[in-house]
Amino acid sequence: MEVAQENRVGSTDTLPIERAQAVRLEPLIEPLPELLVASDGNPVNSSDAWQLRRAELVRQFTDLVYGPLPDVPESLAFTSRRLRSDALAGQATLDEVVVHSDPELRLLLIRPNTPGPQPVFVGLNRAGNHTVVDDPSVSKAGAWRPRDGEEEPSTSGRGERSEHWSADLLVSRGYALATLCARDVMPDRADAEGPGGSKALSAWAWGLHRAVDYLVQDPGIDPRRVAAFGHSRRGKAALWAAANDDRIGLVVPNMAGCMGPALSRHPVGESVHRLNTDFPHWLNDYMDSIGDDIGRLPLDQHQLVATVAPRSILLTQGAEDEWADPGGAFLALQAAEPVYRLLGSGEPWSSVPPRVGEARLDSPLGYVLIEGPHRCDREIWSYILDYADRRLARTEDPD
Repeated sequence: MEVAQENRVGSTDTLPIERAQAVRLEPLIEPLPELLVASDGNPVNSSDAWQLRRAELVRQFTDLVYGPLPDVPESLAFTSRRLRSDALAGQATLDEVVVHSDPELRLLLIRPNTPGPQPVFVGLNRAGNHTVVDDPSVSKAGAWRPRDGEEEPSTSGRGERSEHWSADLLVSRGYALATLCARDVMPDRADAEGPGGSKALSAWAWGLHRAVDYLVQDPGIDPRRVAAFGHSRRGKAALWAAANDDRIGLVVPNMAGCMGPALSRHPVGESVHRLNTDFPHWLNDYMDSIGDDIGRLPLDQHQLVATVAPRSILLTQGAEDEWADPGGAFLALQAAEPVYRLLGSGEPWSSVPPRVGEARLDSPLGYVLIEGPHRCDREIWSYILDYADRRLARTEDPD
């Protein structure tokens, strides 16, 4: 069941640790693969050379790790329906957008009742759009239907994830929120397939791309200020979506761990072998073939983080969430930083390990380490919005 899997991936109930004062860093199992050396052995020392290297890395992650994304639809149509304009105590307008793709997707768009165009966070939800806000006008679970014994979500779940999404906080800060149910794209089951036979993380990334297709043509949304957000496994998908789509200007993979931003060669938390054992439908078949010999994988997640450059990435981590490996995520940022420097980012970056309660928001490589376990709530969103205020600052069109 989804709930049991989510608890196993994110909980520290079976992994007790003392409250950390600083992020935990351990020696790597293997040296990290080269980032600024192309596969032909040539050094990458210019912006043009990096663009070639970046394309090479994305191809390698596609072939070896995530599998191909489904094809982009040749034609794409949208149907938008206004649900209400007085939601969230009169502060927001709710729209439902049907994305006429295969499969059909339903996007819930929550926008502040203030002049636009507005920045937007787009993300996958776990159990249906109706769980994001407690509002009877929202369709119960989009296009999702139960299969193979899955229990259909009930209307009693309305708003049960409202703290997780904190839509009222986003709206009060001037941000729109767009969300769709991950299971509309592909059920999170080992016997499921995504569009075109894709694996889950690529299928979910494809779903985010279709949402962005709509958002960038909506006149109320600023296409230059699109951020992708995801928690846990959906954070892995958000990072992979950003690597493949430069319309996403900021990505926040919250506590996304292994095959998200955390280094596979850092021996803390979930491993590639454990992930392939528990969730074989997430990754390409090659990943299962490496077993527990991570040295056979010629890639690591610092290279994926670097493909986002020069755009911004914020890692929000829980100090007690060792399963998501806050230290391995920090080391991935550290190892990706030379690419940002190569591309001209002179903004502050500190290689000193962060301490609990520290928020580093002044760099395109942002990091926050908070007290507590695997979660997403208003505290985390407050940090995310503070970061977005800096990194998605509105720039006027030139005269």
